[in-house]
Amino acid sequence: MKIVKHEGKRRLFDSSQTLLLMDESTLKRIIEDPAKPLLEQEEKGVSGEEKRIYDTSTSLLDICREGQKKGAKRLEVSYDFFFGGSRRENYPDSPDTLNAYKVIHDVAKEYGMDFSASVVSPLDIGGGYARTHTDTGRTMQFREGEIAPDGSYQVSMIYQTQWTNNKGPIRLTLSEVKVFAFREERIGDTPYYYVNENEITDVSATARYEINEDSIRTERDGYGHGDIRIFGRTASDVGNRCLVVLVYATPELDYFSEEAGEYMRSVIDRHARKGISYAGFYSDEMHIQFDWDLEAHFGPDEINTRYVTDSLAQTYAKRFGAQYKDFPKYLVYFAYQQHGFRPERRASFRPSMCSAKPERPLWRPGCSANAILKCSSGGWWTCARIPRIMRRSCSAAPS
Repeated sequence: MKIVKHEGKRRLFDSSQTLLLMDESTLKRIIEDPAKPLLEQEEKGVSGEEKRIYDTSTSLLDICREGQKKGAKRLEVSYDFFFGGSRRENYPDSPDTLNAYKVIHDVAKEYGMDFSASVVSPLDIGGGYARTHTDTGRTMQFREGEIAPDGSYQVSMIYQTQWTNNKGPIRLTLSEVKVFAFREERIGDTPYYYVNENEITDVSATARYEINEDSIRTERDGYGHGDIRIFGRTASDVGNRCLVVLVYATPELDYFSEEAGEYMRSVIDRHARKGISYAGFYSDEMHIQFDWDLEAHFGPDEINTRYVTDSLAQTYAKRFGAQYKDFPKYLVYFAYQQHGFRPERRASFRPSMCSAKPERPLWRPGCSANAILKCSSGGWWTCARIPRIMRRSCSAAPS
């Protein structure tokens, strides 16, 4: 197989025709008769477009005639719920998808076009994978809180129930609540805090949570959310801070699983046996956390959810050290600007955690970060790099 990546100037000579699938019923209508309208009723979705993509008379044949007229070499098929639809049940390995794609493939050939579709895009193929596998994706949402002198803690968070992107609504299932206790030590007058990774303690057994069922709602763009409160009491000597981690199961591939690659190949083989040949694979919105409500995943400046699975942790541990098998606790170093429990902190104060204590802070006038730090492992941290790298690990400081 020869794979060619078309981008830049190559795209100027690459003419294609697009077919967007916006509703599950479209697949059945194509199977019944490619001359049937793609939609029973006009779909506008959440795009805000004044003109709908397809009216109630547009059929697959109309799309292919249009492609032939403009000299398109390829028909590209993709799910795109941005323009309509409210649910998704069919994925690349579903019978209706296979049967409909075979019809589309054959009709496209009749009009002089090759066939391509978004069958190996992670969010397309993940739904089918999740139905037959237990090692699916996990997304971890985290929030820092304060541990009182008596060991009690309480953290309020957004409870995520549904994310939405071009590939359709994605249900999230809360599968676990983890809490890690630690002690943070401010480094001089900087916004950086030292946390000893060997003293991060798992106190999840002490955690309880309450979901406010009355607060759960789904927005117009498909984002589902509510309120959740996590609370508990641990030993008073384990630290002065806690990190609450909400673990959600998602209909997504575990990209580091040994079975993921084999599953993807099996889907392509299934299409080949059906008589569907591909001239390309379309992809967009490659990962689940990039949905239409990015503000829900962002703190003031940065995503506060992370994709983590056991296979990812094991792979990381093999490369960088056995300690990373307990990967969730290291999310402490990703908690950025989360001192909202400290009302005296001004909005511009942006605390970050680091795993090694620098020898001393040095100030340089005119620098946006106002500091250059000399790390204990040697080497200087430039101001521009501190916020992004240091909170992951100071032990790998560049020389």
